[in-house]
Amino acid sequence: MHNNSHNSNYNSSHSNNHSSHSSHSSNGYHYLEYTLIEEQPTNTYIGNIITNRNLTSTLTQSDLDQLEITFFTKPEAEMQFFDLDRKSGKLSTNRRVDREQVCPGLVSCLLQFDVSVRPLRLFQIQIEILDINDNVPVFEESPIMKSISESADLDTVLKVKPAVDLDSSSSSSNNNNHNNNNPFELVVEERADGRSDVKLKLRSKLDRENVDVYKLIIYAMDGGHQTGSCVIDIVVLDTNDNSPIFEKATYDVIVPENAQIGTTIITVRANDRDQGLNSLVHYSLSYQFHSESSIYFGVKPQSGKIFLKSNLDYETKKVHIFTVTATDRGSNPLPAHASVVVRVQNVNDNKPEISVRTMTS
Repeated sequence: MHNNSHNSNYNSSHSNNHSSHSSHSSNGYHYLEYTLIEEQPTNTYIGNIITNRNLTSTLTQSDLDQLEITFFTKPEAEMQFFDLDRKSGKLSTNRRVDREQVCPGLVSCLLQFDVSVRPLRLFQIQIEILDINDNVPVFEESPIMKSISESADLDTVLKVKPAVDLDSSSSSSNNNNHNNNNPFELVVEERADGRSDVKLKLRSKLDRENVDVYKLIIYAMDGGHQTGSCVIDIVVLDTNDNSPIFEKATYDVIVPENAQIGTTIITVRANDRDQGLNSLVHYSLSYQFHSESSIYFGVKPQSGKIFLKSNLDYETKKVHIFTVTATDRGSNPLPAHASVVVRVQNVNDNKPEISVRTMTS
């Protein structure tokens, strides 16, 4: 656009359904400004150089008959969309004008070129292409996969690529979720260049053992209510925040004293709600208060099978009590404990003792 000096002359603006115009002069130079709504059909009327500048009222018919109106600008990139009648001065489109192709990414779409009205004047023509809402906001990816640790702090941010709308109007976003308790808030921040930063901000603590995947839908809406959408799957990553849990607090078993070495006397089992290595459990025995029991019993670390290491003897010890420990394999292992009570069952493995008592009279 050109600045207008104090000696500028103006004519009133006129419009039709598809275009409008205004004109003025400045420092001896003549300007005609038009607007055109994009995507109009071929041969859409834009304006008339002669009538829009009121040349008919200032020139004689003889002068008008001698006028020849031609495009003056070279190269012709800006003029390729238009036809100009050399005698009548009619300016019209010669094809559909797609604003998004002519001025991609620009807020204003202005096409400028010069027109020669021989032998009198030179006009600068400016045509502003007006946008219509003919494009839907589009996300580059859908679905989008994101991940977040279940131990993530509140206000942790997951960035999302914003939707792209080829139209000049801005778009806004909101979200919908398939989970009743959505811990994420959609935050849209407008930048100085008109684009947006789209973020998902964590607003409540996560627990993978309760919800391991959140499925969200983000909607992008432009000013004309065209809507695009994007599915986001947020996978909650496990942290080692659960200890193994034994199926029983105390395991009580009766074992005959003549059971063979290597016999499995009982299998203990603990479960961990975590995932991966955090959920893998191995077992060990503790004899802190009953160290003598370590001679008799062992446990298989992976299976939890407790077996005999030595022969039992009811006459020596009738009850053995010890602790079995289950520990996960996370980076910070968490243990759990259960008690094992082994009751030795007597077996008739001793010969009777015969004693003779004499009777005296």
